Amino acid sequence: MALVAPAVLLYGFLILQPAVDMFRISTTDWHSLLAPMKFVGGANYVRLLSDAKFWAAVGNSLVVVTAGLCALVPAFMLGYYLSRRPPGHLLFRLIFFSPGIMPATAVVMIFLGVYMPNGLLDVLVHALNPTAQQTLWLADPSNALPAVIGSQVWGSIGFWSVLFFAALAGVSRELYEAARIDGANEWQVMWRIAFPSIKPFFGLAVLLAFLNLLIGSAQNVLFLTQGGPGTSSLTLSYYVYDQAFVDQNLGYSQTLSVVLFVIGLAAILTIRRAFGIARHA
Repeated sequence: MALVAPAVLLYGFLILQPAVDMFRISTTDWHSLLAPMKFVGGANYVRLLSDAKFWAAVGNSLVVVTAGLCALVPAFMLGYYLSRRPPGHLLFRLIFFSPGIMPATAVVMIFLGVYMPNGLLDVLVHALNPTAQQTLWLADPSNALPAVIGSQVWGSIGFWSVLFFAALAGVSRELYEAARIDGANEWQVMWRIAFPSIKPFFGLAVLLAFLNLLIGSAQNVLFLTQGGPGTSSLTLSYYVYDQAFVDQNLGYSQTLSVVLFVIGLAAILTIRRAFGIARHA
């Protein structure tokens, strides 16, 4: 017990104490670090129910998370292809993995160039349809959220494909050969042999990707759209930032953080059960 005591104390100080403070501050009306806190009980939670921006943020976050998790499917397929070690697979792994380790600011700068007027996306659109009008991708309410999603999942497909490749390296080649001898085609081998063999790892990928999309989308929204136009690209994690650092409504921002915490915890428990992670942990 004495050996783990320092780690337990450090965990309590860095993790548990801030979590307790989050719940405590969520019951206050607090508008500045220098201002006194005013206890308001559950008033902030009642405010959530009638907050149109909150519900818009929840809906947008659901879209971002769903699109990001769907990207894991082509990532797995790409990882399976790499596991077959085609010619140049070492170079492909390097290329696919590199976007995932780029700083968020660098990724955003790339996509600002893609989405800007007469940028790469406009050039491609006009190449396919010379009569198409110029689109303001980040200023159009119908395109702003898809633009954020594009920047969010761009590097994740290659990043996860390399990790799936590493997981598939542990699957016996004999299973693949036996399936092919029995008449299975490549599609059946991929989904009936390869995928079930790494299902717990895929579940872990879903779990980590979910949390990253739920919380990490704030930085892309901040750099690209600031939640606009209107609330068209507002996500729940960015709304927390907006309330805390822009509107200086610290109490309400922590109420939103509690909602994020509850959603994240529920997702962890659901995904662990769905993919049997607990049984393989």
